[in-house]
Amino acid sequence: MNTTYMWAIAACLGCATALAAPPSGPGGQRVQALAAEPAEPAAITAESLMAIVRSLPADRSRWPDRGDPARPPGNVRARAQLIEAVRGLGYQPRLEPVPFRDRFDPDAGPSDAANIVFEITGSARPRQVVLVGAHFDAVGGSPGADDNASGVAALLELARTLRDSAPGRTIRFVLFDLEESGLIGSRHHATLWAESQQRLPEDARERITLMLSLEMLGYYDATPGSQRTPFAGIPGLPDPAKDGPIAGDFVALCAASAHSRAVRGLARVMSDPAHQAPEGAAAQACKVLVVDQFPLMPPDLLRSDHAPFVSLGVPAVLVTDTSNFRNPHYHRQSDTPDTLDSVRMARTVRGLRAAVAAAAGRARAGQAEPPDDPEPSAAPGEATAPGAANSPAPPAPPSPR
Repeated sequence: MNTTYMWAIAACLGCATALAAPPSGPGGQRVQALAAEPAEPAAITAESLMAIVRSLPADRSRWPDRGDPARPPGNVRARAQLIEAVRGLGYQPRLEPVPFRDRFDPDAGPSDAANIVFEITGSARPRQVVLVGAHFDAVGGSPGADDNASGVAALLELARTLRDSAPGRTIRFVLFDLEESGLIGSRHHATLWAESQQRLPEDARERITLMLSLEMLGYYDATPGSQRTPFAGIPGLPDPAKDGPIAGDFVALCAASAHSRAVRGLARVMSDPAHQAPEGAAAQACKVLVVDQFPLMPPDLLRSDHAPFVSLGVPAVLVTDTSNFRNPHYHRQSDTPDTLDSVRMARTVRGLRAAVAAAAGRARAGQAEPPDDPEPSAAPGEATAPGAANSPAPPAPPSPR
């Protein structure tokens, strides 16, 4: 998760977050589902997620290898591996080059950076897009298991299990580069999209109906006091002074208050234990905390790849374990796979799969098109007022960093 980009953009977002989302999303390679009536995909499990986390290069930074300057930087090596992984899932990824030059090193050439874009084309409303993003780079000196191999693993498992789901809307997946350098990849992607849409006739433009940034999903600690918060005293969020020590055993969904209906719909779907089938009769729900109390998202909630989309007025949600407000290994060499809670992470990702499927809708023969309002809902058609209660309100407040 990035720590450098937030204060500069906070002032310009007050009006933008209240706007209806304009058409959104750069046009990625459109990929049709490979089978009309496929077998049910294998379940998302702790083992399947951790296999991906462990497979990624431990060095995913953009910095050259000091011991071997001729060796490609870690983000370049990770990108090559991820392209093959995406192809192995049956998609046709395209590279989106990201121009970047280190302003602190005038002698350095342009960075070899690129986002990876692939998608499932919607069968009913392909120009309505649900965008799921995660950054694959990491800070130098950190293996980045939580930040952000956990988000990459979640995205790839969503892509695997949704590939043949025949969604009504397009589901676009983007693996962002250079998040740790200032949200460079996502800013470039959002800018390209906005500019490309402005060149199209209005009736041919895309609209991003929902954007999810999967940012650090693997660290949980049920010990009271393991969760810190920068938002003590904010109504609707747990407060250690009033509620006692807070446990970090939940995932946070963070969005501007203008998009409360969408984020609370996501929370209802994610927290339904019916989506935890691999755990059988003992299934436990994914614990979710909604943070949507702010008309203007504060800097601690704008430190990931959703931020450029927030500035466009897109309903953009940060999905996070709250980063340094919980995880003591944040941006350290100790951010290793063995520190992750793979069981809770799997519950989170299974909940996300159900939520993304609901947001994208479903359109097969004999079924209606997805509604114009893409809010995921456990009860279709049910309204969600901004003041509605959080779905299982876990004892903890977040804020990513």
